[in-house]
Amino acid sequence: MNSDSVKLHGYSVAAGFETARKAVADNLNKRFGTSYTALNLFFTCGAAPAICAVCNALTVNEDSEILAIAPYFLEYEVFVTSAGAKFKTVPAFRRMIDFYHQ
Repeated sequence: MNSDSVKLHGYSVAAGFETARKAVADNLNKRFGTSYTALNLFFTCGAAPAICAVCNALTVNEDSEILAIAPYFLEYEVFVTSAGAKFKTVPAFRRMIDFYHQ
């Protein structure tokens, strides 16, 4: 048993542990006939780091725009502008499917 509590209960490196990424890549390759490697996968320790990584990946220049459907989590704007993109909102459609009265 691992007695190092930081290794046992701590966070991984930003992209995730390579052994975990390799295991997932191997599993996907076996199940779906793909050719992923650990380098194709990026794990995060929560939604916020994942959203920040996506915003950084999608921001190619100062004219990049990232859309959020309103209402949205208020931190999205911080994530987008921190990546250097412009934050734009799109209103949600008011006409929704009513699953209870069909």
